[in-house]
Amino acid sequence: MIAPRKLLLVTLLCFAAAGVAAASTPVQSVYVTQNGSGSQDGTSLANAFPISALSDSSHCGSGSTQIGPGATVYLSAGTGGPATATFSVNSSMFNLPSACSGANGNPVVIQMQDGDVWQAPYFAGAGAIVIDNASYVVIDGGSGGTAGTGAVIQNSLNGTAGGTCPAGPCQYSQSASQGISAHPCTGCEIRNIVVANIYVRTSLSDMSGDTSDRGVFWGGSVDIHDSTFHDADWMLVQNASLNNTVSHIYNNNIYNMDHGIACGGKAGDTTSADFLYNNHIHDSGTWDGGSKYHHDGIHCFSGAGSNDFLQAVYIYNNLFDGQAAQSQCCLTAWVYLETGQNRWTATGTAYVWNNVAIYNPIFASGNGVLDISGGTNSVIVNNTMIQSGGPTQNGQNGVCLNASGTGLVIENNVMQGCEQPVLIRGDLVPSSIVRWDYNIYSDYYMNGHAGGNSPFNFVTKGGASTLSAWQTLCSCDANAVDSPNAVANLSNEGAPLSNFIGIKQGDNFMNIASGKMATLAYDTGAGDSHTPLARPGGSCSSQGNAACWEVGAYQYASGGQPPQPPTGLTAVVH
Repeated sequence: MIAPRKLLLVTLLCFAAAGVAAASTPVQSVYVTQNGSGSQDGTSLANAFPISALSDSSHCGSGSTQIGPGATVYLSAGTGGPATATFSVNSSMFNLPSACSGANGNPVVIQMQDGDVWQAPYFAGAGAIVIDNASYVVIDGGSGGTAGTGAVIQNSLNGTAGGTCPAGPCQYSQSASQGISAHPCTGCEIRNIVVANIYVRTSLSDMSGDTSDRGVFWGGSVDIHDSTFHDADWMLVQNASLNNTVSHIYNNNIYNMDHGIACGGKAGDTTSADFLYNNHIHDSGTWDGGSKYHHDGIHCFSGAGSNDFLQAVYIYNNLFDGQAAQSQCCLTAWVYLETGQNRWTATGTAYVWNNVAIYNPIFASGNGVLDISGGTNSVIVNNTMIQSGGPTQNGQNGVCLNASGTGLVIENNVMQGCEQPVLIRGDLVPSSIVRWDYNIYSDYYMNGHAGGNSPFNFVTKGGASTLSAWQTLCSCDANAVDSPNAVANLSNEGAPLSNFIGIKQGDNFMNIASGKMATLAYDTGAGDSHTPLARPGGSCSSQGNAACWEVGAYQYASGGQPPQPPTGLTAVVH
């Protein structure tokens, strides 16, 4: 079993937090409830402003109860303990004026209360909370978003007619409703919050849910972390509208959705980098149905064929699992970096490591467990891809890795249980492969593929039914290991057992495990469920020696040895 997550860098974070506390004591403290209280002058919870004050620019400024750089807005659903605040149909809680923005290093903090519930039968398409065009604003749901105890923003009656919604049988099928809109927002942060039940879909014939049902809609530079998001069509949706921006999406629990994280932009937009890491993305089967829905854990794309949207995307330490589908439709990939007309990039680079991606049995992925296509100089290392069960039943091959681009490095990956471990798109030629080696292919099917293709398929060169034939075909994978009729000996979570065939069989990537890829020096965080183990340094001169890494996302912990905390890392405190 995966070890429970433990807190790391405690001493470092305590010192960092102490330093920040002294530097960021709020200049202003403003108290807000739904309807206000007492004298309604914002000086205390007993005399709170009504929530309408957060949409009124006259409350922006540097006065003692105004909203500006350094202000903390204490937003409570009631004047006592946790409470529920209910708004009217198709309404918003507030739309913060841009004049109420914070400043770099001195943000405005909207501090919500653990356990409060903010709900409407359905919130407006603009969003329950709107911070569009603002800068340096933090929405903080409290201390327990990931555990589900932070403040909750939810629709209470929106979903499949007759289905069960939080306030009873679902009464609405509104296809434009959002939890939080931060589009665009500069230097903004959303943390420790629960956004739930934007659309509760309980029937596979229900086509009312739409891509405009969103948990969070963001553009610009926005960090979203340590939160729970569930039950919406597209959950976290980027639509880039500012250039040269960086966003970080991490430590989130995302489920019951068609799309978990969607990274997109229109013609002319560019984003410097998206960092998508340590998220648990799971259970998309509730959104099966027809051709309207195509499930992706992470989907990066553009809306224009000539667009070169993302310059870099870092996808690491995520866990993808649960019921990927419950019918013979709708799967694309757990990670889908789109190529073709709506390509995510032409010249950008994908860095993909330490991910654990597990598909449920029977229903094959449309494009692959991971589809990393297009771009230049992409690095795909130490990932574990599993499709469990037997041959698929939907007329497709169960693909593990679908790849293309130029300058590819693909090493140390486990691909288990897929009918077709590797599918190489037609826009990749052998000369584009920089390093492709030390991979493990296990429990794949040498005969009787549902799609009729060979286990290894290089579109421009043909197929191969054995590892040796594949090595000749691609001029790569000289040190790969295969076990076509037996499993690699992994746990249900993809962690290596004592007889795992990939122990000390991988390359050592310590030479690139620094900077933005520093976490490669440790094994996976598995969506915030596993304490990373340090990988060995030194030279892996031949497979089997002590400096060689395990193949896949996990290091093998012999005898249950305790994990070693990372060292030499720095904490970023917002």
